[in-house]
Amino acid sequence: MSTGEVFFAMTDIRKSYPLGDEWLPLDGFLAGDFILRAASEGYVTAVYPQAGQALERGGLVLSYCPADALDFTAQISADDLPFVTVGAQAAVTFELAEETLQTTGTVQAISFLPVTTEAGTTYDARIAIALNEKIRPGMHGTAVIGGGG
Repeated sequence: MSTGEVFFAMTDIRKSYPLGDEWLPLDGFLAGDFILRAASEGYVTAVYPQAGQALERGGLVLSYCPADALDFTAQISADDLPFVTVGAQAAVTFELAEETLQTTGTVQAISFLPVTTEAGTTYDARIAIALNEKIRPGMHGTAVIGGGG
């Protein structure tokens, strides 16, 4: 079993297109009349340019998280690392004050670099989790990956 935390699954908006009378796709957004419109419900997690700042072609404009995309980052012990693979299924549990929330997910990536603390060495595994309207970024939980512990 691994512990971890929920994060937004972020999409950076980098592409630039000529603006005009038409709505043009912009990595999940539509651009026209100098307005970016989201193609789906979600959250702006960061805006990079300041008001009045010139934008460079291909420059980063903002980070956006679709409302249906959350990641759980689990810390995998060095001993368990050989048993965790990209594509493995995971069961993620959140113990709240009055209820237990459970969801499933798939391991999307495993960090190459370790994190070493007094408690030991771990590797971050990013798990794309199925949504539950009560799961929010910043929540802590536990994950069982691949049916093992």
